[in-house]
Amino acid sequence: MKSYVCNFSYISSVCDMVIVAFGFFILACLSESFKFVRQYIRRWFRRSSHEYKRVPEIDAEDKLHFDDTKVDIMNVTVCTTEHFVLTLLYLVHVLISYTLMMVFMICNAWLCGAVIMGHVLGNWVFATLD
Repeated sequence: MKSYVCNFSYISSVCDMVIVAFGFFILACLSESFKFVRQYIRRWFRRSSHEYKRVPEIDAEDKLHFDDTKVDIMNVTVCTTEHFVLTLLYLVHVLISYTLMMVFMICNAWLCGAVIMGHVLGNWVFATLD
């Protein structure tokens, strides 16, 4: 009995099923890890790109004066290294997610279970690191 995973691959034995299920389990764990990596890189870039500027305050007599308070002002531009890296990581995450969705749509209970358990384990591991 042959079970096709995609056009070029099929499962013909229990050993093949275990290998394919383990591969999709690892892929689902990686999917969860990409969420963590993107959040970590976003925080790292933001920590290094803060600018501090004085902001004027208006008192009761409508006179402007400056005090020593500082407010975080973020520069938001599209053409930065941060945005490029995060976009590439997002692209990889979307590709992995759609691949796992297609595997789930095969409706093989063992592959569906491997995808679910991979997401659960990945979420458990990477949610504790956050």
